Amino acid sequence: MINKINYFQKKPSSSVSAHFEQRGSQIVIAALKYSYPLLEKQSILNSLSILLNVYQEQVIKLYERLPLNRNMKTDLHWINILIELCNWRNYLKDKQNK
Repeated sequence: MINKINYFQKKPSSSVSAHFEQRGSQIVIAALKYSYPLLEKQSILNSLSILLNVYQEQVIKLYERLPLNRNMKTDLHWINILIELCNWRNYLKDKQNK
């Protein structure tokens, strides 16, 4: 059981990070490094929020560069809902701590 817990709590290895560092933008690399939180609800929500914001920027840039057969407004709508849910959970947590 301890091995399973250690597996989920470890940070990405330097070899995995180096692989992304060669191909990704700095913002994507930073988001990926922070996407391995401890198994704690608030840490996971914070990491998810960071990843969603980066994903949102990537979707916008993708639509600017390629003629996609999709609706950008719809795609961004669903990403925004997930970001709002993360922010709402953070707001509720802050409110409970006061």
